[in-house]
Amino acid sequence: MSVPFQKTVFLVDAMAFRRARTESFLNPWARDESVELISLDPAEAHTRLVERAVCDMLIYSVGAPSPHEVFAEIQVLHTLRRDAALAIVSDDENPATVLAAIRCGARGYFTNSMPPDLALQALAFVLHGGTYFPPTAFLASQTFSMPAPIEYRQPELSQE
Repeated sequence: MSVPFQKTVFLVDAMAFRRARTESFLNPWARDESVELISLDPAEAHTRLVERAVCDMLIYSVGAPSPHEVFAEIQVLHTLRRDAALAIVSDDENPATVLAAIRCGARGYFTNSMPPDLALQALAFVLHGGTYFPPTAFLASQTFSMPAPIEYRQPELSQE
């Protein structure tokens, strides 16, 4: 007898092969959490979110592209579904990047270097309302005088 899904998670990644690898890794976690895991590229995710598809959590996998592109996408996803827990999976471990992601609405930030079992536990924590960020990001922000994190702001639109 199968257990009905209790939550829906969108896995969003522009890179199809990386998205497929992440989906394969997350499938056992999704079954354990009674989660429907839906794998989408960003354009497909935007369409589904605009259509008001059920989505309790967004996992945005980015690798290490341009910070401005990442923050623009984080803001779009957060704007389209503010009530969904937004988790970022990235190669970028820079504390300034982590803090900027928090400012853009992320409730979790996972680096690809973290232990897989910890990542799964932390993803479940975020899914159920918690937040998770690498402690080193907060320690670095308190210990060192860092430059302000990179933030992306959308240009103002003129009303014509």
